[in-house]
Amino acid sequence: MEVRYVSATGPGTVTAAYGTEVRVEHPWAPERADLLVVPGGGCARRDSPGVRAEIDRGILPRALAAAVRPGLTVGALCTGVMLLAAAGLTRGRPCTADHRARADLDRQGGVPKRARVVGDGDLVTAGGVTSGLETRPLAGPP
Repeated sequence: MEVRYVSATGPGTVTAAYGTEVRVEHPWAPERADLLVVPGGGCARRDSPGVRAEIDRGILPRALAAAVRPGLTVGALCTGVMLLAAAGLTRGRPCTADHRARADLDRQGGVPKRARVVGDGDLVTAGGVTSGLETRPLAGPP
């Protein structure tokens, strides 16, 4: 598996919602990917880096909508699912997001499910960054 950080605007530095900087060295090339994962964060704030600012800018939602093709799975977690909704990728499809974004996801035409992870063919959505962690105690001695 090869993991690459990419941005719809090309190589450079991406500042995340809480100030973390990610160096992006590779161009946007969804035609060469098998899986495209969109992170969340910053959905409630319009004036700072994050999901809401990216929706308002429109570049990433348009790039995501154009990326869809046979053989590509698109996934998102937490409020990153709202970027997929802005791109029209969740319309009429079962999906999930951070619990605070589910009503907005419903208004955008998605079919929100109360689940940690929802898979619908080439669309995989997760409620949050810890959605894949098992929360039940393990049985038996350690």
